[in-house]
Amino acid sequence: MKKPEIKLEEVMYTPLYDPKAKPYPVHVINGAHKAPWSQGYIRCTGCGKGHHYRWNQGGPWIQIKCPSCDSLSAWWEEYGDDEEDGEEQQ
Repeated sequence: MKKPEIKLEEVMYTPLYDPKAKPYPVHVINGAHKAPWSQGYIRCTGCGKGHHYRWNQGGPWIQIKCPSCDSLSAWWEEYGDDEEDGEEQQ
């Protein structure tokens, strides 16, 4: 089975809601600069180090590559496109 090619681009991100916040690195997965995108902190299943990532919201599975050890893993995004954050479908 061929491993997927996952390109990471490191950008510095400063939260807009906190004027005193310091910038921190975010690893953008496969050029996820266009909306809609999500961003979050994910810990590597290989080396255990955590990193901030940004990914496009194209589907519930996000393929991730660790910038420290190059391990590949996947992340399941909990909410679908038709759900509001924190609300369950009936």
